[in-house]
Amino acid sequence: MDGITFAGLEREPVTRSAVLGKEVEVLKMATSLTISTEQQPVLSRTLAVTPAALQKQPRVLLTASIALGGLFTLCGTAFTALSALAAYRLTHPTTCMFHHLHTTSRRNARKNWTKPPRIVRFRSGDSLRLFGRYFAGTKGDAIIICHGFTACQEELMEVAARLQALGHSVLLFDFRNHGRSAASKRGSSIGYHERQDVCAAVQYLKRRKGVDPHRIGVIGLSMGAATALFAAAECDDIRAVVADSPYASLHDTFYYGFRSFYSGMGANLVATPLLRFSEMFSGINAKKIRPIDIVSKIAPRPIMFIHGLADEVIRSADSIQMYDSYAGPKEQWLVDGAHHVEAGMLYPEEYLQRVDKFFNNYLTVVSAPTITPCAKNVM
Repeated sequence: MDGITFAGLEREPVTRSAVLGKEVEVLKMATSLTISTEQQPVLSRTLAVTPAALQKQPRVLLTASIALGGLFTLCGTAFTALSALAAYRLTHPTTCMFHHLHTTSRRNARKNWTKPPRIVRFRSGDSLRLFGRYFAGTKGDAIIICHGFTACQEELMEVAARLQALGHSVLLFDFRNHGRSAASKRGSSIGYHERQDVCAAVQYLKRRKGVDPHRIGVIGLSMGAATALFAAAECDDIRAVVADSPYASLHDTFYYGFRSFYSGMGANLVATPLLRFSEMFSGINAKKIRPIDIVSKIAPRPIMFIHGLADEVIRSADSIQMYDSYAGPKEQWLVDGAHHVEAGMLYPEEYLQRVDKFFNNYLTVVSAPTITPCAKNVM
């Protein structure tokens, strides 16, 4: 007998034909189609559904949903883990990225220095041990050179040696978590905590014989430029600053850099979790790290802004904006066609001449610099 009994229906036998007849009625109402009696058996065979199939179908859908959800969870977990790993590596750089520059810089430095540099070590404000080199000059002033993110002081030895040849004393050093300096548990903050390293370098120079403590200047590149601005806003002993390719806002620069290399929504998809993990590891809030908000505190001391107009890492508009807002003595050199911190590479002689002239004008024997008309140059 093909009768089927369903629980809850008072055990009234229900035949398969009756079930299929109900299906046809439903289809008639849904589609308003006229189905003849002869067509009903064909349609019934097409729509035939057994109770076992009705019970099996939800299980298949549930299994598929669980598998799909598991796949998405696995992909999300993997992406999160990779973002966290990349953020940790970003905030804890262990070596310099540009090793090929070290040999060239050291070789050229030997050709230009008037006296070999001395290896020095000093401690930052939070007791981190920093490594550096001191080039003794003859003028009595001193210049601190601050390298960029994932770089180190060895890349700038040639610049230091050439400034020494012009009479300036020069201090090169590795920021925390860079080169041979000690690593902090928090890692690099890309400019904010590193300001303590610059202030410690100033204190070291003030103790050096042959250095006038009222004639100390700083030149920084990229992250080093932003760090120099942060340090100068807190340390009045810094009498003049050359900021080569500084950022105005770390948060905005982070996204700008990614968008320069990744187009479309992919940039934000990668940058956002990377930034969040970086903030977590370094203990910073990128939105609050804004040199443009503190640059006014440096006045009346002079600042020289240098930036390549083809910079794809930090917008040249950042330097222009800070230059325009600064009320103290200032100079600006915008280099057409130069990418990130390339002004010194494309025009090394002019770069050196401009920096030398700037420090000669403002690191004079008089402790307070004389206000002079603003200078603005575009190549």
